Amino acid sequence: MTNLPTRGFCIQSTCVPPPNPTLSFAGNGLLLRRAGRAVADGIPNLGTPTRGTLLDSYLLILGSSTLLAMRVLGIDCGTEYTGYGVIELGAKGDLVCLACGAIKLSPRQPLPTRLATIFSRLSVIISDHQPDEVAIEDVFYAVNVKSAFKLGQVRGVAMLAASSAGLTVAEYAPLSVKSAVVGYGRAEKHQVQHMVQQLLKLPELPEPPDAADALAIAICHLHTAATLRSQRPAI
Repeated sequence: MTNLPTRGFCIQSTCVPPPNPTLSFAGNGLLLRRAGRAVADGIPNLGTPTRGTLLDSYLLILGSSTLLAMRVLGIDCGTEYTGYGVIELGAKGDLVCLACGAIKLSPRQPLPTRLATIFSRLSVIISDHQPDEVAIEDVFYAVNVKSAFKLGQVRGVAMLAASSAGLTVAEYAPLSVKSAVVGYGRAEKHQVQHMVQQLLKLPELPEPPDAADALAIAICHLHTAATLRSQRPAI
């Protein structure tokens, strides 16, 4: 288990690597698809899961393929809490949560100070965990124009932190993230939390919800990257 040093503006959530691979592409595909549906059935108020959940999609696309290991930092940008989550996809298809938490920002501080805090903290996380790529949401919602501008500035700082470390940044719409993780693009936050917990085999719900959202963004990117790799012609 990898822990980050505790700081006054960082809320951390423990990530415990699963004793067994969370996702496995060897063996009977039908049995694993049933397991995927069983996981989705445990999500409160989700109802009957549709095809296209993360487990089903991986199995239908990749079968028994061997994946390239990848480590992704997911970032859920916010003006009060910016969530982060580092997930590694192993060569055998196992998803492991290495770290997650949220950077807490004081609304009393000037915006430039808050942006500097986000940049420095994300830079430390990137340095400590050495992700291969970074993923954030490309569409955000705000109650007013002023809030939207502030949130856009946070996203810009997050991109700058990644770019300064030489990392590429992928952007995903919230509907895409929820569809990849829960199988339903309009899932509620608590449903995302529960599904992330199931997929990563965490002992408890990832808290705060911003951390769960960041983990979901990372899972979405790993799902998308695996899909794109499977579509590349063999050399």
